[in-house]
Amino acid sequence: LERGFVSNRLIRSFPGHTESVGSVVFSKDGALVLTGSIDGDVQLFRTDTSALIATFDGGEEAGAATAVFSGDEKQVIVARTGGQIAVWDVASRAIVDQKALFTAELFGKPILSADGALAAAATSQNVVEVWNIAEARRIRTITYGDNRAILSLAFSPDAQFVLLGTTGARADVWSLSGGGNAPDESYTFSDMSAKS
Repeated sequence: LERGFVSNRLIRSFPGHTESVGSVVFSKDGALVLTGSIDGDVQLFRTDTSALIATFDGGEEAGAATAVFSGDEKQVIVARTGGQIAVWDVASRAIVDQKALFTAELFGKPILSADGALAAAATSQNVVEVWNIAEARRIRTITYGDNRAILSLAFSPDAQFVLLGTTGARADVWSLSGGGNAPDESYTFSDMSAKS
């Protein structure tokens, strides 16, 4: 991949989905590519050959899929638009766990931490729920009482914080270890549209 990047050319494509691909991730060693689509499926490819290794089938009404590898890369964690979470074993291509975590209608699809341990999503009530997937336990609820809407979410690399992009030219970082319902003020980025 490195030579292709330096020469600024397309190296590889990974066809196979029937709808748009909205989630992509490399394995840690770069040998595998995981893709999630609004067709509901997640597909696993070899990076060097584009060979399809596995399709994790979402079923007829699964909803758009976001996927990541578990920390040891032996499992694939899939989050879907409706809030369903499925854990697939890579070797057997079988579902080993499946659950619905979120308590309200979601605004968009859930996001997953890099290790697949946590899921977060914004609800239609302008609330963010953060869940520990293995324990099926909600670890944080963040409520925005003002008129700002939550447009985007991201976990920090260590999954200790969640970053929220909102209307009103502002992004906030929230600690996942503390309580309360106010972002850490040292990590609030206001009036971003006015900055270069």
